[in-house]
Amino acid sequence: MNIKIKPSKGLKGEIIAPGSKSYSHRAFIAASLADGKSTIKNPLTTGDVKVTMSILESIGVKIYKKTDNIYTVESSKGFLDEIRNVLDCKNSGTSIRIFSALSLLIKGGLSFKGEFLRKGRPILPLLEALTQL
Repeated sequence: MNIKIKPSKGLKGEIIAPGSKSYSHRAFIAASLADGKSTIKNPLTTGDVKVTMSILESIGVKIYKKTDNIYTVESSKGFLDEIRNVLDCKNSGTSIRIFSALSLLIKGGLSFKGEFLRKGRPILPLLEALTQL
């Protein structure tokens, strides 16, 4: 069998990298702190990122799915005043760590629950550092 492959003179097309869990968390958080509306393209929206999105929605941030790969985030920043409900971080270490730091911006701080805390996963060094701030 003879196979002849001719070299290409160039490539054309588009490559869309898969979403990043780390970047997706941070994109939704940053958008929630921004004025007006933000557009997030190609985020991951399952697992831990879904937990972050759910917490944001529970504190008043609006998240709209425009298409399969595009989300709009709208924040009034009213959630920075005070939040009385306990936020369920489920088993998302990233969510609880980010929201622990964010709690410094919110009058009265934040309260958390979730599987993450029941499993005794490490968070004390972060909480001690935040206490100093």
